[in-house]
Amino acid sequence: MNRIIYKLNKPNITYFSLFDIPVKYTLNIKELEYTYKEFQKIIHPDKYQEPSVKIQSEVITRQINEAYSILKDDKKRAKYMLDIKGVKDISSDIPLEDIFELNEKLENNEIDEPYINNKIKEIKINLSTSFENEDLLKAKKYFSLLSYYENIQKKFI
Repeated sequence: MNRIIYKLNKPNITYFSLFDIPVKYTLNIKELEYTYKEFQKIIHPDKYQEPSVKIQSEVITRQINEAYSILKDDKKRAKYMLDIKGVKDISSDIPLEDIFELNEKLENNEIDEPYINNKIKEIKINLSTSFENEDLLKAKKYFSLLSYYENIQKKFI
């Protein structure tokens, strides 16, 4: 537990460094999950009896749970990466005419769920490439597109 406390107390700790993984959009989720479970074995509050240690463990567990929740989710991870890279304004960059055109196609049943799913995969690839190239303007654009298409995807569920 001391190693985890040490990491959490370091200045400018990121969720990526907490899990000892590179700051990349494309992650090995199985590796992330394995590390998360290893952390839980060490710091889970049920392992400790002394009240002060138990409370400290609860605080650390919440921090690790939050980090894991963000890193395992593609959209949350993208937003977090933009944030730690200094992009605070993540308002939509999608032109209104594109939104209107897509909504019209949806209303006319010209677009189906497989199309949306493929579009989301394509956007995630472009998002990953944008982060790899440190092109934060494109990453922000693809983040907006990902959010928009994931909202459309919910309409099919």
